[in-house]
Amino acid sequence: MTQTYSDTQRMALRSQVKLASEIVAPYWPMRTFIHHNPLHELESRSFHEAVQRGQHLLGGRGYLPSEHYRLYYREGRIRPEHVDAALRPLAQDVSVRIGDRQVSQPDVLRAHLLHGISAPAEESLETLCERAPERDVLTALTDRLHETLRPPSVEERGQEAVREDLAALGQKQTLAAWCDHALGTGLVARINDELIRWCAAFLDEG
Repeated sequence: MTQTYSDTQRMALRSQVKLASEIVAPYWPMRTFIHHNPLHELESRSFHEAVQRGQHLLGGRGYLPSEHYRLYYREGRIRPEHVDAALRPLAQDVSVRIGDRQVSQPDVLRAHLLHGISAPAEESLETLCERAPERDVLTALTDRLHETLRPPSVEERGQEAVREDLAALGQKQTLAAWCDHALGTGLVARINDELIRWCAAFLDEG
């Protein structure tokens, strides 16, 4: 005997299937997944510019750390042709000869991207001057420049830092972000937590 269902039961079943097939669950706050573009108001800009601006305004990171991408390259998730395509717009037709090898600018960019480049500690400017045959001449020139080009005092450097901070407020960083950086507070995280809590209480998923 075939079991029959009432219209009410059928409607209830359809509702449950529809709810189960929802891509975004109706629960807030959503801390690990978003279904709205947080850079919506910056879509008129290029992707890289929008990410940079969003980082200043929202405090998020638009890209993974470099070591993550280098790991993906070693694992084969990022292939050499992907790297070449990314570097092609930046490459210039210049090169230098090191020993018997010609090193191009794309070679240097690729090495830096895939492995990172840092100057050896012994190759600092002071060390190079110490080893240079013209050490006495360089020392005399340094003393003369020091007299002519007076380095800024601690007070002057502090004043310049204050001017830069004031210019950045409201443009590149919020007051809360400045307090976190300058005073070691955690205002940005506290403000975000409060906003999430109140939005979760008074706003639905629409």
